[in-house]
Amino acid sequence: MQFTDLDCKLSREMVENVETDLGISFPESLKDLFVNFNGGVPDPYVFQNFDLNTVVNETLPLISTQNRGTALYSYQLLVLERQIVNKNYFPFAVDAGGDYFFVDCDTADARVYFYLSDAGEERRGLLDLELTLNEFWDHLEPEE
Repeated sequence: MQFTDLDCKLSREMVENVETDLGISFPESLKDLFVNFNGGVPDPYVFQNFDLNTVVNETLPLISTQNRGTALYSYQLLVLERQIVNKNYFPFAVDAGGDYFFVDCDTADARVYFYLSDAGEERRGLLDLELTLNEFWDHLEPEE
């Protein structure tokens, strides 16, 4: 997996400080994402499965020095303030339409979910992608 347009480099200690501040424990694969690739554009970036066809527009930096939207800000807004999902879900990426990919931090293998905000009433909400975070990256394909 390759990422371009990365944000500032983070240490494991910086990531763990955010966990402590929020009172949440990130799965190891999510910590690794923030330490190794803090934000950026994945290549490949197209996600398709039985129920969803979208792109991963960017992964969210946990902390940014480039005036970008962050995973931390998105968590505070979407999870703590608007309460669109439970507190154990942490956003790590966004699609081109502004919908978010979340990791379930209560699962050691970091199960991935997608939040559909602009679908019809019957489909709006969390969609279980039935993948772990590590499997998610392997599932991305190049644009045709």
